[in-house]
Amino acid sequence: MFHAPIERVGERIPPLAGALRRISDDRCALESGAYSLGTLAFHIVTVGEEFEVKQPPELIAYVGVLAERLSRAAARSKGS
Repeated sequence: MFHAPIERVGERIPPLAGALRRISDDRCALESGAYSLGTLAFHIVTVGEEFEVKQPPELIAYVGVLAERLSRAAARSKGS
């Protein structure tokens, strides 16, 4: 689920990538699939909006691992 209006998110997601559904004026959901969790996570992150993953559990776990990896990279980068 994106914490942004469907109109704004829709400008950044091609129609073939999935179906957007309005939840409220400032939230929308994306129903999509991909060949890998990494590909799906990449597409979600590059929308550039706050989001949360509701399902599947494997994607929730993958996003957590990715967040930790990005946090470590950011910390190492600050020390360079």
